[in-house]
Amino acid sequence: MIHLVCASNRAYRQHMCAMLSSVILNTSEQLSIHILNNDFSEADKNHVTATFQEYSSVDLYYYTVNDQVLAGINIIAEHLTIQTLYRLLSPVLLPSDIDKVLYLDCDIIVEDDIGKLYAIDLEDYHLAATNELSYKMIELLELDDNTHYFNAGVILINLKKWREEVFWLTCRDFAFTYPDKIVYGDQDILNGVLRGNWKRFHLKWNCISDFKYFQDRYSDYFGTKEVEQAISYPSIIHYVGSLKPWHAFCPHPDQERYFYYLDYIKYSYFRYPELTFLRQLEHKKIVLFGASTAGGFNVEKFREFGFNVSYFCDNSSDKWNTVFCGVEVISPSELLTLEDTVIFITSMYAKEITQQLSGLGLVEKQDFYDLSSIWKFGYEN
Repeated sequence: MIHLVCASNRAYRQHMCAMLSSVILNTSEQLSIHILNNDFSEADKNHVTATFQEYSSVDLYYYTVNDQVLAGINIIAEHLTIQTLYRLLSPVLLPSDIDKVLYLDCDIIVEDDIGKLYAIDLEDYHLAATNELSYKMIELLELDDNTHYFNAGVILINLKKWREEVFWLTCRDFAFTYPDKIVYGDQDILNGVLRGNWKRFHLKWNCISDFKYFQDRYSDYFGTKEVEQAISYPSIIHYVGSLKPWHAFCPHPDQERYFYYLDYIKYSYFRYPELTFLRQLEHKKIVLFGASTAGGFNVEKFREFGFNVSYFCDNSSDKWNTVFCGVEVISPSELLTLEDTVIFITSMYAKEITQQLSGLGLVEKQDFYDLSSIWKFGYEN
């Protein structure tokens, strides 16, 4: 028997079902799935249960979390919600006879039998996880080694040890003491408390995009063979960051795997609602701010969805009056000479460019948008 726990809200129900579909279809053992939530109605629960009712190897259990228990715990990252903290409550909420549980985020697709991961002997460790070389957080948490920080999207939890030590209270005390260090919610709480004292498993069981983008860096720490295996044959794909596979402009190369598992269970969904919003603006000339790698990816996405990009804009003067990806590059000052345009920021420096464009008298959410957040407007319309 494998005990799996995940945390969701109504808005994430679809994504949770995609994740659970990938787990169920790739796992041979009996599964007890424990769903932590704060707003599921009986209809929501019935919908999820009905989605997986044909799989006799699956039992679903629902737990309603009182968010007041987590009051006062800070989360700095804007794309995270309070649900990210729910896994800290697993030893309190789940039955006391469950000694071990595998926690999975809902922005995950599983491509292997999780029974292999669940079989890991936790020994006397609080949890098992795998690494993320987040130098920013390693420095902020003052960890002794770059390999001491883990990603908490996939963790094997020693519930018995957590209960014996009332570990949840230790985590809460850390969060209250160091609110400025809790950028990624429970992930930073757990890393700050454990400080490298956790068991490590293979990178393939939590493959994040950083492995590919910073392959040399990860290879220096964990070896070329392990990193290449994680990239080429991931057992678990983790779509970290603010852009998820259900977003039209998601850059992840394995974006379609998310839809594969939704389609397999015949889940009814509306693909890319943000495109409805964009089509309200298609009469305007489209300008992408940022003639860079990301800009090149996004111009191809616009073309794929049937939109024509008129210009690129960039702050680098050496790019002005050149052609990038078949599109003319103009200077920021030239934006003011254009009529009937809409600007989408594709640069990683979105906050700074937002201030720059506002300084030119342009209005956010009218004259320009941060492309990485455009999906929000699709749900508002």
